[in-house]
Amino acid sequence: MPSEFHPESIRFTSDRIGCEGFRALVRELPDRGEAASGRHGRTCFVLASRPVREKGRTSLCFEEAGFTLDMGRISSIIPPDEPYVIRWQGAAGRIGTFEVHPRFFQDTLRGAGLEAARFRAVPPPRFVINRRVDWLCRLLLEETERGGPGGRTYFEHLAAALLLAVASQSDSRLPEAGGAGTQLRRIQQAVALMETNFGSGLSRVQLAATSGLSASHFSRLFHRVVGVSPHQYLVGCRLRHARELLAVGQGRSIAEVALECGFADQAHLARHFRHAYGVSPGQFQKEHEQTSPARTAVQDGARAFDDTVRARSDGAELWCELGRASAVVFAPNKPCRPGIRQRRRP
Repeated sequence: MPSEFHPESIRFTSDRIGCEGFRALVRELPDRGEAASGRHGRTCFVLASRPVREKGRTSLCFEEAGFTLDMGRISSIIPPDEPYVIRWQGAAGRIGTFEVHPRFFQDTLRGAGLEAARFRAVPPPRFVINRRVDWLCRLLLEETERGGPGGRTYFEHLAAALLLAVASQSDSRLPEAGGAGTQLRRIQQAVALMETNFGSGLSRVQLAATSGLSASHFSRLFHRVVGVSPHQYLVGCRLRHARELLAVGQGRSIAEVALECGFADQAHLARHFRHAYGVSPGQFQKEHEQTSPARTAVQDGARAFDDTVRARSDGAELWCELGRASAVVFAPNKPCRPGIRQRRRP
């Protein structure tokens, strides 16, 4: 591999594992900074992942080609021999970078029947850091920090799995593929429909048709991109609106709020509301009208719920220059008690 890129940030490398085609590095970034590849770029492919929720802002600039890409949950594989500059702000913390020899990259993709040449283009194809990609990155970084206890073969298989998980997202022959922009546009169409029509009885088939996908493919792609199921997202939309209506009051009964927000009845709303916020709709409505510690507790509970869901659905806040769109999920995710099967109402 070539001379080190931003060597002062390196804490661990996978050099001891002995995988010549794929190198993992664990870095510790300062709060802000920039690093350049040099006039001729790197001789390897490069990709990066943060093992916690993305924070701050990171941009990848191909100055000679005139392209700047925002990097986050929507990322790119940096091609070899292309000069670039990375700038970050408010992004202090641990990050993993992966350097891939072109031969290893090409052989891995060829073995799966995928084309490698398009990843040398500028701007490069984009991909979503979904759960599969995230977990493979985490496993590679764990092996790197521990010195490779699983051995070289295990490390190489993880590396190959990561490359395929990334490359397959932009192969149009695969049923769920399409570039990151295509995936986002499809899901954003469904999200927009849920945000504006949550009070109606939207079905998975209707949402899938909006996205131009079959119902099964839509469910898998939605969960992969957003981090929760379409049903959970829809319930979250209804709960947020119900909370707003209950806070405003205006003489609406809880039953009326439930029907307006798309719940089957008052009991249906009450069950989801208590799971999400820790209080009943009636308690929330009464306490919101008061200036008291009780009201503060309810507000704290709502904020805690929102924070919990954001943490559980890493990737649910999606933003990128492709459409400048944002989708924020607020959806309850409380597991069933053992032996009891929850019924989900649309």
